[in-house]
Amino acid sequence: MPIHRRSFLLASVAFLVFQKENRPPLKNWSVFYPLGAAVGFFSNMLGVVGPMAVPFFLATGVRKQAFVGTMAIGALLMHITGVTTWSVF
Repeated sequence: MPIHRRSFLLASVAFLVFQKENRPPLKNWSVFYPLGAAVGFFSNMLGVVGPMAVPFFLATGVRKQAFVGTMAIGALLMHITGVTTWSVF
C-alpha cells in the first residue's frame, strides 16, 4: 500500500481514537453536501475514502446497523457510478 494511503488511514484512526466522546449529535445536515463532493473527488485519487466520511456519519448519532447500511449503500452507488463511467470511456 502506498505511503499516502497508509498515512491517511493512520490519521483517521488517530482522529477517531482521540475525539471527544460526549459531543452533541450533528444536526447540520448541509455539511454532507460538500462531504459528498470531497469523497467523490478523492475516491478517484486515493481509492479508499471511507475513513474520511466516518467521523461525520458517527457524529449524527446513528446506530451501528444504520451506519453500516449507509456506508454500504454509499459505496454501492459510488462503484455503480464508477463502473458506468469507465465502461463508456
